[in-house]
Amino acid sequence: MGLFIVREDVKAKLYAHFPNEDYLSLPMTFDERFIIGNHPDIHASILNTHVIVSPQLYDFLLSLPRGQIYIKQYSIIKGHLNPSPVYPGDVLYNVFCHDKHVFSKKVDQTIEAFMETHTFEKVGVKQGYVKCNTFCINDECVITEDENLNKIYSQYFSNPILIQKGYIKLSGYDYGFIGGATGKRNQTLIFNGALSYHPQGDRIKSLMNDYHLSYIELSQTPLEDCGSILYVK
Repeated sequence: MGLFIVREDVKAKLYAHFPNEDYLSLPMTFDERFIIGNHPDIHASILNTHVIVSPQLYDFLLSLPRGQIYIKQYSIIKGHLNPSPVYPGDVLYNVFCHDKHVFSKKVDQTIEAFMETHTFEKVGVKQGYVKCNTFCINDECVITEDENLNKIYSQYFSNPILIQKGYIKLSGYDYGFIGGATGKRNQTLIFNGALSYHPQGDRIKSLMNDYHLSYIELSQTPLEDCGSILYVK
């Protein structure tokens, strides 16, 4: 069993496939200071087996009946600052962690301290919305729309894939990103929408077939950036 950290509308779709998992779902009205204030990847970072969340999300978690249990069971740590609506204050938790490497532009000081005490290496990048722009298939393959990220990932992954920008919906913006529209639970990849609407959807399906991975599409509509489908065991 693990914990999904998702927007509440995504939980409703996920639950049909994974009814026995735990869920921390952000209400659609969570943090209404800005459009993406209800996105999990704006408030939570997964660093291997630990989760560091914004004070706002931590306090929300404490208000839930099983909040204290989740905090202990899933090693959830309270961050120092809440994200702010103004960039780069909104990317403090939007990091991508692979093995002992944390790819980020700017992080909350609690994440920084955790990285130091647990010997993580910070890999500095230009892109602030790292998690939004990153979909990790496995230890060999990662997908992104960002050219600079793709160049950096080529140093850490044997098969980094650069795809076209766009074709992913994000309310209030011209488009969203692949990392924000996806997630992974064990060997199952999860898409918030259908790959058939993306011009490189067949290529992504072929990758999954090559790596013997299964996948789930939560709807038969275009992919939508929901702030990532975060999962921790």
